[in-house]
Amino acid sequence: VDICVDQLRGLDMVLNPGKCCIMRVGDRYDSMCCVIKIKNQDIPYCHSAKYLGVRLCSKKRLVVDLKSMKTKFYAAFNGLFHRAAKMKDKLIVLHLVSAYCKPYLLYGTECFTLTVTQSRSLCHTWLTAVSVMLSLGLGLGLASRPVSIGLGLECQGLGLGLEP
Repeated sequence: VDICVDQLRGLDMVLNPGKCCIMRVGDRYDSMCCVIKIKNQDIPYCHSAKYLGVRLCSKKRLVVDLKSMKTKFYAAFNGLFHRAAKMKDKLIVLHLVSAYCKPYLLYGTECFTLTVTQSRSLCHTWLTAVSVMLSLGLGLGLASRPVSIGLGLECQGLGLGLEP
């Protein structure tokens, strides 16, 4: 690590040990290793880290944490829906939600292989928002069959390739 620190210093770049952490991925992700130091400061081991806006979790394989993505989606959805709920044209509201809120839900998902459970969780989040917008309710069997929303993708899977 000292070699990397010296090379970075030669490029006028400095590592901040306070913002660094070590995350292990693989079969031994939960076991401790030797202490790694930068500038005589210990670098802590962590189970999750945020990188480029995506929260990554250490497991047997690298996993995306969907909780933070869904939280950001619902925050954007609630803010937009609060302002646009009284609009009479629900397709405009649907387009606004699709344009401004759905990127929070799908950000970074194309870079990772999502499990079926994670894909279904994203689908359920999207279906919940759509059913609230259209005042449908999820009790109508909406979540059990693909429903075209007129946005060029099926609601089932959000274009993630899930089959009913």
